[in-house]
Amino acid sequence: MNYDDDMAAHLSVHGVRPTRQRLAIANVLFKDGGRHIDATCLYVELGASATKVSLATVYNVLKAFDKAGLVRRVALGGERVLYDTDTSNHHHFFVVSEDRVIDIKASNADGTSPTIPDGYRISRVETVIHLVQDDARVFAAGTLLGNA
Repeated sequence: MNYDDDMAAHLSVHGVRPTRQRLAIANVLFKDGGRHIDATCLYVELGASATKVSLATVYNVLKAFDKAGLVRRVALGGERVLYDTDTSNHHHFFVVSEDRVIDIKASNADGTSPTIPDGYRISRVETVIHLVQDDARVFAAGTLLGNA
């Protein structure tokens, strides 16, 4: 059994037909474990692959993977969307200056859930907290208070 066979079985278990292009995308997408990536970056990474795929195909496959529960869609505002290969229930920090997403594991995420109306259940909880560097650290260190 090789990696492609394992990936094909993994896709099939999730109801995704393992075509040649889907396998190529899955192999690149899941090669490094947990990650956050957008369709364009994934498309660029696929450029080195022997299987050629269009950017439209990458978008369509990511949409299918999201629907099948293989990835989580993380909307960062506006049109910006990343796909998270960690499908567990967790939140995210978005570091603006680094254009980077950091996972917040559920056990470390502050806050409480709102009361869910009768007849409903939570299908997924997602919080994205946008961060900027704290200029107050400079003040606390005394560099701008004349103590340096």
